[in-house]
This record gives sequence, structure tokens and C-alpha cells, in this order.
Amino acid sequence: METAEAGHADVIGWFEHVSENACKAQRETLRRILELNCGVDYLRKWLGSVDVKEMDDNSLETLFTSLVPIVSHADMDSYIQRIANGETSPLLTQEPITVLSLRYIFINIYIYIYI
Repeated sequence: METAEAGHADVIGWFEHVSENACKAQRETLRRILELNCGVDYLRKWLGSVDVKEMDDNSLETLFTSLVPIVSHADMDSYIQRIANGETSPLLTQEPITVLSLRYIFINIYIYIYI
């Protein structure tokens, strides 16, 4: 019984820790996503040639949320069609998209929407 309670306390402690630092964690996640994918067609459309590595996390978040719109599936359709047609250039991610399914596209779009 004590082991279960100890495990429960660990989970609660972890949750409290990440909850207290949620904004920081989101900004760091946004930074990682943008640093990995800043050269893709979709982000260049909105961010141009901004050097995200030179920006602090708060400025980067402000820039992203002010320039990159929240989009629907229909807004992404041209990119999805290009990928479906076999285009291999970095459209949405630097990593090549080798499998095209509704679930995979939704996950990638959600990553870019972020907030």
C-alpha cells in the first residue's frame, strides 16, 4: 500500500511541477519546433527569414502568435495535396513525411498551431 501511495505522490509532484512551469515549457517547446522547422515553406510564408535562434523565448512566442494564424484543415489543403502528390521538399516539417494519413497530418498541423 505504501508503494502505491508513494507512486501517487510522485505523480502529483510531477503534475504540480509541470503545471507551475507550463508557460515556460510551452515556450521551450515552441522554440524547439521552430528551430527544427524554421526553413519549411509554411513557416517561411509567415515568419520570413527571422533567425529564431537569436530571439529570447518571450519574443519568439509573441512573434509567432502575432504572425502565424490558427488554421483549419482547408487552409492546409494545398500543402497536403503537394505531399500526397509526392513532393519531398520541406513543406510542413524538415523531416520528410513518408506516410500520409488523416491522423499523421492532424498531429503535424496541431504541432504548428501549438497555442
